[in-house]
This record gives sequence, C-alpha cells and structure tokens, in this order.
Amino acid sequence: MRSGAEGAFPAVTGCRFYLDVPAHPGAVQHARRCIRSTLAAWQLCAIADDTELVISELLTNAVQAAAHAAAGVVLYVALDPDWLSVLVWDCCPEPPARPARTGDDAESGRGLEIVHAVSERWGTCNLEAGGKIVWAQLGVPGPAPASPLPSCERPRRVVEITGGSVCLMRASP
Repeated sequence: MRSGAEGAFPAVTGCRFYLDVPAHPGAVQHARRCIRSTLAAWQLCAIADDTELVISELLTNAVQAAAHAAAGVVLYVALDPDWLSVLVWDCCPEPPARPARTGDDAESGRGLEIVHAVSERWGTCNLEAGGKIVWAQLGVPGPAPASPLPSCERPRRVVEITGGSVCLMRASP
C-alpha cells in the first residue's frame, strides 16, 4: 500500500500488458476493449479514457504504417509508480507524419496533436533491429477518493476538433 493525503490506497504497479496483432484496422478496436478491462483491473479507471485515446491514435498510425508490409503491430503498456507508459511498435522506420497544418474539415492528421494534448510526454525512437516505437506517458493519479471506483464504461472526456485545433472537455455526468 502507498499512502497519500487522502489515506492509503493500493499500489498496483509493476503491471504489464502486451498485445501483438496484425496491422488491420480492427486491431485498434480490439486493443481499446482490452486496455479498458486491463485498466479496470489495475484500478486506473480515472485515466482509462485518456489512455484509450492515446492507444487509438498511436495504433491507428502504426496500422497505417505497417499495412503495406503485411506485418503486425505491437502494443505494450507498463504501469509504474508514477507513470503509465504506452509503447507501440511497427515495422516502418519512418517517424509518424506530422502535418504542418491540418485543415478545418480534414478527417485525419490530428492524432499526434491529440496524443500531445492528453499525455504528459511522448516521442519516437528507431530500433536497430528494425521499425520504430512511438511512446507516450500518462501520469498515474494519486490516492483514490473514498467513494467506490468509477465505472470505466462511462465517458469521461470528449475530444472536440474545431477550427483545426484539439479541444478537450469533461463530459457531463
């Protein structure tokens, strides 16, 4: 147990999640379902929406990058005392594309802006063995309030894209 200003709470750290899937668009939805239940088991419902959003964006980019090679993509999530680290590997060594300016009516091109907005930090690294990893870290919340754990199924955050920018808002209860 760790303790904080609001009392003791479980120290669920050192947990790992690994998913190796084909580079197919359906892999993104599958990963979202898996991580939602994993975060509930790790008692991290408070950051489930942000984590799911980051994973969706990073995996979508990886699937698009690896689709031409008929290769798989890998998702690795690690929980440590202060950070939830999300790493996504694909076979393409090219860094993810960052458009200079996304048009107001564009249907894509904002994924990394969203990752930047909801994570504490993120980046990329090429591997000597091939491919790249795009990673992001989200802060692990402090002590849980005395009330029961919130449901991971309830939407917490809404992402609205207007005027070429990303706006995050709390969803109404």
